[in-house]
Amino acid sequence: MGDLKELFRLLRDGDKVERALAARELGKFEPSQEIIEVLIEALGDPYEWVRIRALESLRHHMPAKKEYAILLGKFYQLEDDPKVRATLVKTLAVCGEYGVSYILEALDDEDMRVKANAVEALEEIGYLPKLEKLLPLVSSGHRVRASVVKLLKKGKKDDIASKILEEMMKSGNVMDRIAAVYVIGEIKDNDKLDFVFEMAAVPEAHSCVIGALLKFENIEDEILKRIDSMSEEQLIAVFKVLSRVGTTKSVDKLKKISLTHESGYVRNEALETLEDITYRT
Repeated sequence: MGDLKELFRLLRDGDKVERALAARELGKFEPSQEIIEVLIEALGDPYEWVRIRALESLRHHMPAKKEYAILLGKFYQLEDDPKVRATLVKTLAVCGEYGVSYILEALDDEDMRVKANAVEALEEIGYLPKLEKLLPLVSSGHRVRASVVKLLKKGKKDDIASKILEEMMKSGNVMDRIAAVYVIGEIKDNDKLDFVFEMAAVPEAHSCVIGALLKFENIEDEILKRIDSMSEEQLIAVFKVLSRVGTTKSVDKLKKISLTHESGYVRNEALETLEDITYRT
């Protein structure tokens, strides 16, 4: 982690890369008032990545106090960079109820990332705003839609959440459908697992599909039930999952695929997955 006093010096006097790295490293120390004060000072740094790293570290150090919510709220109102505003909103979540008014203000931000982070911050706090404030955000882009669905689910508005999620799943926009995969994994909706496996056929959805599938318990059994009818792209995605969570019950299927599948690439990937499982188990 480095020496604390040296990190303070670098944060104040180093070049912009050193300042950003120092701000990040300070987040690894035990919470301390001294570090909080130094990080707050860094929120005035001219380099946006210093401000971002300082805010990320403040999430670790800052207690839920009204005075900090007011301070961060003022920085939000003065900040021109949307990346920094998005990080500010996430940091406000640690202030709990004291940060709610400023987070609600961020729902009207022009930037999609800020809006999405504001919704996620409200979810973190456990605060569900009035629906007339929340539902218009559904038109703000796929990431915001995904965040709204998660917040609605947490707020027990299941019918509304399910309707929005179904619309995302049927959307002609692939990013909407990928966002739906992410939500399904986050809320662990077993009834929509078939959709996640269907999206495994879309190469650009692979990382999201893999992440979502890993959220489910007994996902190995769900994969093995479907693996014989999967396309090449679907197999490549589920092999990544089995490499992480597969057990000896996957071995026979993988051996068969590694020996008989028409695609040499799939055969190779099946063999590598077998090796991963053998190494883990």
